[in-house]
Amino acid sequence: EMTKGAVRDVSASVDMPELVALKRLAAEEKQSADVLRPPPTVRQNAEGLVRLQPGVSSSDLVLVTGADGRTGRLVVEELLRRCPGVRVRACGLEETELRRALASPLAEFSEQIELLPCDLTFINYDDVLEGCSAVIWCASSFSGGASASSEVFSLENIYQQIMAKLDPDKALEDGKLDSSGVRRASSQFLRSTALLPEDVDAITPKFVLLSSAAVSRPSWSESRRTEFAASADIPIVKANPQNILGTKLIGEQALRASGVPYCIVRPCGLNDELPPGRFVLTAGDLATGRIARSDLAELLVSVLLEPGGLGKTFEAFTLAGLPKRPIGGVLAALPADEMSGSPPPDAATYTLLTQLSPTGTGIPTGTASS
Repeated sequence: EMTKGAVRDVSASVDMPELVALKRLAAEEKQSADVLRPPPTVRQNAEGLVRLQPGVSSSDLVLVTGADGRTGRLVVEELLRRCPGVRVRACGLEETELRRALASPLAEFSEQIELLPCDLTFINYDDVLEGCSAVIWCASSFSGGASASSEVFSLENIYQQIMAKLDPDKALEDGKLDSSGVRRASSQFLRSTALLPEDVDAITPKFVLLSSAAVSRPSWSESRRTEFAASADIPIVKANPQNILGTKLIGEQALRASGVPYCIVRPCGLNDELPPGRFVLTAGDLATGRIARSDLAELLVSVLLEPGGLGKTFEAFTLAGLPKRPIGGVLAALPADEMSGSPPPDAATYTLLTQLSPTGTGIPTGTASS
């Protein structure tokens, strides 16, 4: 394959049209190397490792973190209902809280649920991910729910924190589940699993990260903020409490660089009073709007089953009152992530979102009735 250097070396011996073509080819190759995301890591055998295969089957063990939270508990229930026979490792801080949050699925699927009470900021991730063939990461240090705090004083958590002092390698670098927690989990997931060559073409996402819309917007340039004002001029971007958006963005980048088959879901505003609606999925971190946690849980599980979601990051909201449609084609049409991160915002997507707004001048609020 010709490089720019090789093009210069042969420039004296080729006709000008050929030289132009070679230079164009070299430039395109360099651009592709700069832009395209790295593919998932492929191994030649799965000896001693968990083999990753497309979709979710009854032989799979799926880790759901933040399973004691408002979204995580719905994800556990959705997994068990959508994927017959699948086993779920439900991770949360306190066993009593896990049992309370998962009372309904435990009553119906008790043999398929493994409760894992632990503090993910102070634990060996080898134990958390042992035997797992997929992950849906709902845990957050900012959620405000039971899975958010590392200061729950159960005997188990006190023991973990003491051990973390004795073994600092177990403690997260910044103490945040959204950043170093994702990095450590994805790294361990890569070490404990194997994607074989024969499964690459059909593989579906195996590590689904629940992130947030607007994570990139605080770092937008002034010109970009002006161009996409309706997306930038919203309360969460202006306030960005505790740098929640920047922390989540670090976690996203860690997952993209990990080599695991992933998908990153960025929901817009969570509103449990919103009725079910049609998913609207876009790339570029422009969307605002609303989505109910029940719809979000359905989306997170659906992504595990769709090869079109592999290596992609997208925002999600719903239009209440409209019937749902299959998301496979929509996911396949979304642009893949780039080496530098998720796809950048673009005017066409922004204009489309503006047209979906009830007023025609802003970004959708999540209703289809106006």
